[in-house]
Amino acid sequence: LVKRRLPLYATLGDRLLTTMLTFQEVARPYHAFADKFFRVAANPKSPLSPFSPESAPAREASMAIYREVVQDADVDLDEETLEMLPRLLWLLHMGIVLFWVFDDSDQQKKTAKLIERLVPLVAGLVQVGRSALLRPAREQAFSLVREIMAVPRALEPGG
Repeated sequence: LVKRRLPLYATLGDRLLTTMLTFQEVARPYHAFADKFFRVAANPKSPLSPFSPESAPAREASMAIYREVVQDADVDLDEETLEMLPRLLWLLHMGIVLFWVFDDSDQQKKTAKLIERLVPLVAGLVQVGRSALLRPAREQAFSLVREIMAVPRALEPGG
């Protein structure tokens, strides 16, 4: 569904908003089951954990969607940001999923509001993050993602 909707939008904010709201739309029928799944997935030793080796195909598929969001957006990003931003967006997505699991509002409207308010902030940070002034913060974020997500050495600076 998101693959059909993404081509309709050019800006990073619109593409990200579409992707995240589409996730919520697709996941809505499973919300009643989400807390049960979360109990299992929250166990770091569970193969259902989003960070487990067994979940790598699903994690990579999700990051591929965020890669498409970023690559085809009308924002000029350097190669390193194009590689790292989908990983950061996936981590953001994990936080939104956690919020969604516990959202007891009607049709998880609080999650939709969170997404609608957060996405412009994230898109704005990506835009200003291109500035030389914020380069140290961007490098810290990328370094953190490399450490916690085991980014292949070939993608590290000087790798």
